[in-house]
Order: sequence, then C-alpha cells, then structure tokens
Amino acid sequence: MAGLVDFTNAEEVKEHLNNTEIEFMFGCHKENNQDSCYRLAEFLDTVRKNFTEAGSMYTSCCKKFSNAPCCYKAGQFHMLGKGGLVKSRVEAFKCYHTACSQKNYTDQGKNDTIAAACCNQGMLLAQDTENQESYIDYIKQTDGNDQKFSIVDDVLKSFTRACDLNDGIGCNLLSMYHMDGLQMKVPSNFKLAAKYAEKACDLGNPKACHNLALMYKRGDGVTQSDEKAMEIANRCRELVEGNVALTFGDK
Repeated sequence: MAGLVDFTNAEEVKEHLNNTEIEFMFGCHKENNQDSCYRLAEFLDTVRKNFTEAGSMYTSCCKKFSNAPCCYKAGQFHMLGKGGLVKSRVEAFKCYHTACSQKNYTDQGKNDTIAAACCNQGMLLAQDTENQESYIDYIKQTDGNDQKFSIVDDVLKSFTRACDLNDGIGCNLLSMYHMDGLQMKVPSNFKLAAKYAEKACDLGNPKACHNLALMYKRGDGVTQSDEKAMEIANRCRELVEGNVALTFGDK
C-alpha cells in the first residue's frame, strides 16, 4: 500500500524521518505554525537527540508564540541545564509561568502541559525561598500585579488551575496545600484536603489515595470509617503495583 513505511528497511526509515523533519521545518519556518514548531522541537529532542537545537527551538517557540507545550519543555531544559540552556530555576520559572498563563486548549495533551507547568510554578513559589523575590518580581512585571501580591494566593491559584485541568498531581498538591501548607503559613482545612485528595485519587494518583486512606482512618475532614480507609488503601496498592509493573514492562 502506497505511503506505508517498511520499518525493517533502514533506507526507507531514514527517508521517512528526513521527510518528516522537512515537513515540520516548512510548517514552522514558512507557514509560521506554532504546532509545527513544537513538533519540530520534539522531533529534534526525541528522535534526533539533538538537544542543543531542540532547546533552542523550544525556547524560540515559547518566546514567539507563548505556546504552552514549548514553554513547559523549555522550562524543563532550564531546570536540567540541558541542550546548552543555562541551568536556572528562575529561567525555568519564567517558562512555566508563561505556559500556566495560557488559555485552555481543545487538545487535552496540550492542557496536560499547562497543568504540569502550573504544578512546577506553584512548587517553586512555595519552596524555593532562595529565588522567591525573583519570582515575585517577574510575576509583577508580566501580570501587572501590585504590592498586594501574595505568594500563598499565587501558589493556590497555580495548583487550582492544574487540578481544574484534571491533573492528578495538581489535585494532590492542592490537597497537600490545604493539609499542611507545603511549608507555608496556611491554616489547615482537612475538609478541602480530603476533597482534592479524593479527586486526585480518582485520577490515579497513589500518593493522594494514601493520604485519603489515612484521613478516613483518623476522621480528618471526613467521617471516620475503617472500611472506607481499607477500600482506598487497596486502591492505592493497586495503583502502586500497576506503576511498578509498567516500569518493568510487565503490562
């Protein structure tokens, strides 16, 4: 059948990859299409393993289009100092903030990158005290926030955005925020902590299931129930075992 690639044929595979790269380059540089730019960067990153060009493309795509997937990946590269990008949590934060600030996409995969960026932004704001002032200055500069800016409120906003996008990690972080403040001076609200732990658990986050089981065991924010605690603990165990199996290729 015409158009199919014989992946056992090295020459056909090579030609296919070259044509794919040309297609992405044309879409990005000639048609000015941001999705093509992201696909080109991802191709350079995951297929060509050319991390220097990939990092440059993620960065330019982020700056030019404020494309959430590009900005999230640029942030990851900055966190690792990958692809020639300076290793900097401040530069990473700027990328995460841009991604987290974008409107929802119709594509859930793109929304997942917004959620991941919001989680990272919130965690840096909450726990990276060394660079907090730089983060605050950047948010004020880009968002026009006044002197009433609150780290606590912005962390809550970041995790809420991620959870609203049905991100299990985001909902778990939101639960932990209401549980112990994540090292910030936030009053505990176990009712809200349980609410978001339940959502995160339903989304497949084993840490949230573990915390929710303990809440039912102790009656923190929920009606105490050993039966419910055991049910959720079993769900947590299944999720953990499933993740281990996937890691070792058993499923």
